[in-house]
Amino acid sequence: SITASHYRKAHGAVLVFDLTRRETFDKLERWIEELRQQAGPETVVMLVGNKLDLVQQDESTRKVSFEEGSTFAQSYKSSYMETSAIQNTNVNEAFTKLVAEIMGVQKELQEKMRYNEEILFQSAKQGGIAVSYTHLTLPTIYSVQISVVAVSLKKK
Repeated sequence: SITASHYRKAHGAVLVFDLTRRETFDKLERWIEELRQQAGPETVVMLVGNKLDLVQQDESTRKVSFEEGSTFAQSYKSSYMETSAIQNTNVNEAFTKLVAEIMGVQKELQEKMRYNEEILFQSAKQGGIAVSYTHLTLPTIYSVQISVVAVSLKKK
């Protein structure tokens, strides 16, 4: 088991299983639940079936169908891709897609935060409360931004 500190507050994760070994696929549910519990429900998860090169050479080695992997991923609101690390098939695409999804989730969260700020300001104004806030944007890897907002309320 990975310790909680490895994925605490992670924006995204790639969970890889072996297309030629069914038992690796069967353990994904436990990994997803542990990841979401430790990192948070907003964590973007990309499921990746690896060793596509072996499956393409001999289809009888495939133990998890594309449809099964895709359906499983959808049930967890996750993306699914099949890759070959040896042939570098879809490896970059998987990470690019993950980052795009993370940025989409972060944008959605920022929009919700702006909406909540507007409600806070309107409520405070109606209640005769002065609101001051500080907004700090921290750059992180892959241009995903983290916003920290500190709000102070004072009676006028």
